[in-house]
Amino acid sequence: MARTVLSGNVDLNIVEFDQLSGTGALDVSTILDQDGMANDSANALATQQSIKAYVDTNAGGVTIEACKAFLSSANINSGGGSYTQRNIFPVTGSLTINQGSFTSTTAGIAVPTTGLYMCMFNIPVNGNSNRGAPEFRFTINGTGQTESSVCTYMRNSSGHNDSSGHMLTVYSLTASDVIGLQSRATSTTGTVNNTTSSSVSIIRIS
Repeated sequence: MARTVLSGNVDLNIVEFDQLSGTGALDVSTILDQDGMANDSANALATQQSIKAYVDTNAGGVTIEACKAFLSSANINSGGGSYTQRNIFPVTGSLTINQGSFTSTTAGIAVPTTGLYMCMFNIPVNGNSNRGAPEFRFTINGTGQTESSVCTYMRNSSGHNDSSGHMLTVYSLTASDVIGLQSRATSTTGTVNNTTSSSVSIIRIS
């Protein structure tokens, strides 16, 4: 193939080429406008538009979605050894943090989009039940999940009437799935209330 060498400042309207060679080891044979960059070519240049689209999709275009809700107080040690759904979430519009389009009712919090969500709760409790230890777990659309938290033991002696339950986990959720809470008594029955500083936080991580 014949080569034409240009030097100095050259103004060209349109350049058509079969192969573009430089002083390096690679020759450029095409320019691709391919947003996904699926070809993975070592001999193709990418357009500015395709580079921007790829970066927006894989890095720069991520939108953070997060919410936090303070819970109303209720006796969370009822129901004996059976889990009971707790309607202690705030009504719609009462989320303390709502970055995204989360919605809330007393049944739980609905997530706005499909993705992976980190779900956390911190539930301080107070009660007069001797050796009370309520257990908590998340629900998805009313179905109890495998993980649970049972670190709420209260002796109810020598001023030991307070404790807390807490957990962090990750769920793969579909848009409009509702995250709720269940609890049950694991030892003695009796009144154990969560405090109004109890909270649930949900963050979409991908």
